[in-house]
Amino acid sequence: LGKEISGDQLVEICFRLKEMGAHNINLVTPSHFAPSIREALLPVKKELGLPIICNTGGYDSPEILGCFEGLVDVYLPDYKYAVYEAAARLSHAQDYPDIAMEAIKQMYSQVGDPVISSEGLIKKGVIVRHLCIPGERKNSIEAIRRLGESFKPHQIRLSLMRQYTPIKDMTGNLARRLTTFEYESVVKEAEKYGFEGFLQSAESSDRAFIPEFDLTGVEHE
Repeated sequence: LGKEISGDQLVEICFRLKEMGAHNINLVTPSHFAPSIREALLPVKKELGLPIICNTGGYDSPEILGCFEGLVDVYLPDYKYAVYEAAARLSHAQDYPDIAMEAIKQMYSQVGDPVISSEGLIKKGVIVRHLCIPGERKNSIEAIRRLGESFKPHQIRLSLMRQYTPIKDMTGNLARRLTTFEYESVVKEAEKYGFEGFLQSAESSDRAFIPEFDLTGVEHE
């Protein structure tokens, strides 16, 4: 589902967003279109004059990330799992911890330390997101530990997300929200390593933030 567009149309959309006052161009889960995106946007990057963000789940190959080198200014990857068993059980991707870590390292090698404007907007760098999942506190703490061993505090920003919201038919721990103890224990681990970044309040766990996934807002010809 969705709308098929050409490279020229992608360029038009980006410039239209700039005219509307966008602070950046946010490419959400773009990995499978990486070569086409590079071909379309790299020639106009300087003229566009906006930071280009690659918003990804972190499960990216070196070849795909190579397509974004010189184009992407800000990487916004997830680091979902550091425990292999959790990665296999929840996402059927036991190799996620290592692949995602290597991907984040490659992202950092491309864009370097975060650059923040006087208005508080990121212009360059890596923000690593981690969603804390009910019942998976050990995975979250291990994720922070691995990030802490791989990066110095000034090299990345860390976004600790508390927004997990249970939906119908979930079972076990996934049928409940995150507890304050679970989240705060992960925050303390991040503070131990000196990471700066972003936290979420308990109110972020709300169905109001879940899209209806009914194509509302998607234009069709």
